[in-house]
Amino acid sequence: MKVCSQCSAQNPDSAQFCRNCGAQVSAGESPVIVRSQNYSSSAAGGLPGTANIHNADTAVKAGAGNEAKDFFAWLVSALKRPSNPYATRVWWSFLVMAVTSVLPAFQLIITTNKAFDAYISSYMSSGYRVVGYSPTRPDIPPSVFFKFWLLFAVILYTAVLLAFIGRKLFGDPITFLQMHDAMVQRYFPATIALVLALLLSLLGAGKFSLIILLVVLLFVIAVPSVVVSQSENKRAIDSFLLWCVFFVISLVVIAIVSVIMRSVMTGVTKEIISGFFTDFKRF
Repeated sequence: MKVCSQCSAQNPDSAQFCRNCGAQVSAGESPVIVRSQNYSSSAAGGLPGTANIHNADTAVKAGAGNEAKDFFAWLVSALKRPSNPYATRVWWSFLVMAVTSVLPAFQLIITTNKAFDAYISSYMSSGYRVVGYSPTRPDIPPSVFFKFWLLFAVILYTAVLLAFIGRKLFGDPITFLQMHDAMVQRYFPATIALVLALLLSLLGAGKFSLIILLVVLLFVIAVPSVVVSQSENKRAIDSFLLWCVFFVISLVVIAIVSVIMRSVMTGVTKEIISGFFTDFKRF
């Protein structure tokens, strides 16, 4: 297989031009072997790139200077066609997942600081101020940021794990790393939406940024169900029964994650406002 240096799409050995982007495919470049992602689509309407997995090595152009170029080419191509299979490095999708989980952490910290600033400004301009008391914005400890980051990382990887479990229930030989790459590509729209939400929070539109964040969370939860529902059933068990099992597993996992989220958010909330009330009590 030839891998396009522009978009990382796979092409037949006889191809002179990429069938995905139309760029010329060179034939004399030195290859390096990376983890395979040679998929074939499901005959029953499965999502391209996640149905049947074949163990085959994919060759891509060698050279450290091409690493960044190939990475960004993959980002652009996967954003255009998230369900297509692409030859990737192991760290590419993990980097994107880390960025995707850190964006809402920054957003929540910025939105919280903006909310405190708005409250203080409103208090100082009101006619009901307490004499001698001037509230100050509490310093949010770094631990809060890392808790937010970890929380969203847990949510994202829970979704990947659910999709992986669902595909295994239907008999798909896909590996976790292959499922991870496929899910990261499908989460690219969510990553773009989180960038937009972060920009809105910087501009002071905290409410709109939180609405976008809520929509993204619903999207993240919904994607595994879509991926699993379009799987090809390779088991002797009826597809509907397998789907019921997956549904029950999903409910249990989501319930556990919800309890963890509630506990973390409660602790973080107390940690954030403790400085403000400590200042008030001192007065």
